[in-house]
Amino acid sequence: MVRRRHGCFCFRANKQFPNGLANSSGIVGKNLMFNSGGVVTGQFEHPLNDYKGYAVSRVLHDFYELDPQKVGFCGGGGLDARFDFTPISFAFGGLPPDTPRWGKDFKTALAQNFNRTMEIFCHGTSLPVENNSFSLDPDLKDAWGLPALRLTYKDHPDDLKLGNWLFARANELFDAAGATKNEFSGGGAAVRRPPSRDVPHGKRSQTFGDHFRPPDT
Repeated sequence: MVRRRHGCFCFRANKQFPNGLANSSGIVGKNLMFNSGGVVTGQFEHPLNDYKGYAVSRVLHDFYELDPQKVGFCGGGGLDARFDFTPISFAFGGLPPDTPRWGKDFKTALAQNFNRTMEIFCHGTSLPVENNSFSLDPDLKDAWGLPALRLTYKDHPDDLKLGNWLFARANELFDAAGATKNEFSGGGAAVRRPPSRDVPHGKRSQTFGDHFRPPDT
């Protein structure tokens, strides 16, 4: 666990603890795991009223434990159908990518789609990868002159295979429910691709510099 106390991180090196406090094993901050997966949305002919009630009230756990011998990868996950958009958040992030972003056509699409859209979140497991980690940036400093926190992450190939597999199950559910159009909103912990193509082995390295810079820089 990475915890900041009195201006230092538990893996910040010093003379007494060359690998950081409580890090004699050298694994503090490593093997970071996010939930893999993404979102598939379906649009329907008639209003769903899905904005009413609880955001998550049903989760499908049929695929929580998959047989690696049958599917060709490790892991599993759940599918939960929800709609947790507000109108303004839906306007910015819930419309299909080809929707006009201004004017009469944008307003028409927003009014038509907001109450006719359903989401299926594909929550998958993540496998540990040693290089997926939090660390202290050797150069970037925060507003107090301390090393900024840095996140490095690369999806495990099995996580991406699982994500694509769950996307296919979500699309099958929408097809069976009579959705008029399916849209893919994201996949993996680091990449976004349409469901008709395999998600490549994505990678992400991110420094949280903007959160640690002094206000006047």
